[in-house]
Amino acid sequence: MIVYLYVILAVALLAFGFVLQRLYQDRSANGNAAARFSMTSGLFSVVIMLAMNGFAPEFSLYSLINAFLKSFACFAYTILGFRIMMRGKMVLYTLFLMSGGMLLPSVWGWCFLGDLILPRRIIGTAVILISIMISNLKAEKSDLRTVLECICVFFLNGC
Repeated sequence: MIVYLYVILAVALLAFGFVLQRLYQDRSANGNAAARFSMTSGLFSVVIMLAMNGFAPEFSLYSLINAFLKSFACFAYTILGFRIMMRGKMVLYTLFLMSGGMLLPSVWGWCFLGDLILPRRIIGTAVILISIMISNLKAEKSDLRTVLECICVFFLNGC
């Protein structure tokens, strides 16, 4: 039961982050909005993680490299997200962002980590893919640049 509460909280916080990102973008007049938003979010995350660790900054070279790669991916998809949302495609951005974060780790686990391919996991993957297709049936056609940016967001968040 507690797992469901964590999932609901994570989804609510992700949605809240998107709202804050959009509000920040609308209020910021210059092109540095994405950089400032990412830095502010990163600093807030550092404080939260240090608090969770009892303010003991311990890390290894492996964790430092992973943190750098994750930060780079998050910064890149945030920049792409600002570009996509400037064209008014927030729904498309959100779909690719969330589906990349759900599908790629699952497929990676099945292919390389020995995770079991269970019927419910296949059904879940199919539901995600079908929801992406259904939600885009009546959507206006996006230009090739937007589609390519969304595909990049999919892979960056999945990584």
